[in-house]
Amino acid sequence: MLKHYKPKPNMVQAGIAQLDRLDLEPAVKDLVLYDLQDQVQNNTLGSFFKQWSGVSRHQEKITVLQSVDQRRALMAAFNEERRYLHSLALTHQVPSDEIYDLYSEVLLAESLVLDPKNRLI
Repeated sequence: MLKHYKPKPNMVQAGIAQLDRLDLEPAVKDLVLYDLQDQVQNNTLGSFFKQWSGVSRHQEKITVLQSVDQRRALMAAFNEERRYLHSLALTHQVPSDEIYDLYSEVLLAESLVLDPKNRLI
């Protein structure tokens, strides 16, 4: 087994690659890309404030269809992340407990996306 292998960045890259295959409006893609990169703390403080102010100012401008697209894109990316983790588990490249921890994180994120009361999406 590879002791120092870090599956999380590669898992997120798999999700981002899936995002690139979807036909999304740039504003929606930017929102989803920010969320995916946040899984590995790949966002700067400046990008956080830019994202926060943009969401705060333009919340009413995000259409229902864009919100649906955002959820659909996140679900597709999370599905690809889970698929990536499954492939690691099959080849025993990473300890099972690490795979299960990451898989749980992805499932938790998915449950937040699916929550109809979640007003952030």
